[in-house]
Amino acid sequence: MSRWWQGGAAWAAAKWGRSAPLLRASWVVLLAAAFWFTVNLVHPVGPSLALWFGTPLGALAASGVFWVTSRRQNLPKPARRFWRHLTLVGLLVGVGQTFQAHDAWRHPGATLSVGPVVLAASLAAIAIIVWALFRLPTGKTTRSETTQVSLDAGTVMLATAVFIWHFGTRFDIGRSTGAELAGSLVLIVLASFAVFVLMKVLFSDYKVIDGPGLRLLALSILVGGVAPVFQQFLEGYGGRMYVTQLSIPLIFLFAAEAAHRQTAPSMGQRRKKRRPFSLFPYGAVLGVDALLVYVACFDLADIVVVAGAAVLLTVIVVMRQVLSLVANGRLVEQLDHSANHDGLTGLPNRSYYNRRLHEAMAAPGDHVVTLALLDLDGFKMVNDTLGHDVGDALLIEVAERLRRSVRAGDIAARLGGDEFVVLIEGPEPEDVQNFVDRIVAAFGEPVRTGEHELPIRSSIGIATGRSGDDAGALLRHADLAMYAAKDIPGTAALHYEQLATKTVAR
Repeated sequence: MSRWWQGGAAWAAAKWGRSAPLLRASWVVLLAAAFWFTVNLVHPVGPSLALWFGTPLGALAASGVFWVTSRRQNLPKPARRFWRHLTLVGLLVGVGQTFQAHDAWRHPGATLSVGPVVLAASLAAIAIIVWALFRLPTGKTTRSETTQVSLDAGTVMLATAVFIWHFGTRFDIGRSTGAELAGSLVLIVLASFAVFVLMKVLFSDYKVIDGPGLRLLALSILVGGVAPVFQQFLEGYGGRMYVTQLSIPLIFLFAAEAAHRQTAPSMGQRRKKRRPFSLFPYGAVLGVDALLVYVACFDLADIVVVAGAAVLLTVIVVMRQVLSLVANGRLVEQLDHSANHDGLTGLPNRSYYNRRLHEAMAAPGDHVVTLALLDLDGFKMVNDTLGHDVGDALLIEVAERLRRSVRAGDIAARLGGDEFVVLIEGPEPEDVQNFVDRIVAAFGEPVRTGEHELPIRSSIGIATGRSGDDAGALLRHADLAMYAAKDIPGTAALHYEQLATKTVAR
């Protein structure tokens, strides 16, 4: 027991030792508000206004943490700007909630309404939050990734709006004036939009804001949106108890902790590789499904809205999964292409060529298979005198000319370095000669790269076999013919069967 106690004490000491005074003040405000709230749940004590002390004090403490964070010169400029914006948000929320506390105190037992000051402060705060989040750099993403992130964020936003509607606004429709109801609906829409934007940033590749800090901010906004759900359980306390008396200090604490994490020295070290998925959308779907079951069993009056939301969520999830399948299919294609093609020239690589050659030689029946092995003469001198960039440009242009010279169905591949091979299946003698003529013509024009004009000279060795022959022997014959062709001036092709006479195929 003492070991557990000592471990807990050590954790608390480390926690408080790292925390700024303003963050400790946020904790004290929340604990005091929770204690006083619990006491009044048991038995009313003191004036009802005393239950609201956590709102202004929590706002001041959290705004102080935001401001201190925004002044840290070791943080990136976008991060400092983000927390500077949130300083104003904290003050606006504090002012708005303080006015709401005053209205609740002046009109005990009345429905907690959204007055003009509260509405203006809340609208301004949400607008600043959205603006601050939009200005955060989240890294470069493709259109598909942006769409998937938006669908994930939309899932959470829709679930939040449904819960607020069912447990909050729906019960106020018959008891609120038109202006009050309109203000509540506007706040629901904007708060849901703020959830959408924050989720989109959270699911994106964030760069300057601490990841756990962003999740704490997301949690604070979700608490603000979902907290009114529980107000119906406090209706028996004579209009004295409101859930916001506890939720607002909790929201400020989460936000202050998020800002404090940004200033921790090990913030960058704690950042882990972002998972390719988040539990937020799955939790949102599960929550709405549970609400649908609850409504079907106990509250059929709202079955249409909740069922419609559940159907819409299902559509969003299906769209998300379809996009994921398409993206995964493209990724598999890219990986397959990378595994079978040369990274520099885009031609098939040695592995792909070997597989196709063995398939051609092992195919049933009796058909002809021809190999043409090409080597660029003098390529090493180009690399040594002009540099590898010029050499790479030469290889790319040679590969393109080779690609244009082969027939449809023939395979032109790069074996490595300056060595290329063409696999021709089932050719007639004139097909091979036509290929050689096209190559000689294609290589007749020099390659122009930058300020250099490079002539192309290639030695080509040709070997022909039949299905069932040894593939390795066919390549060796082409290699022998290629080296023999080097003795012939200019771009020259020599067939293995012509080695004895050195007849040139031009």
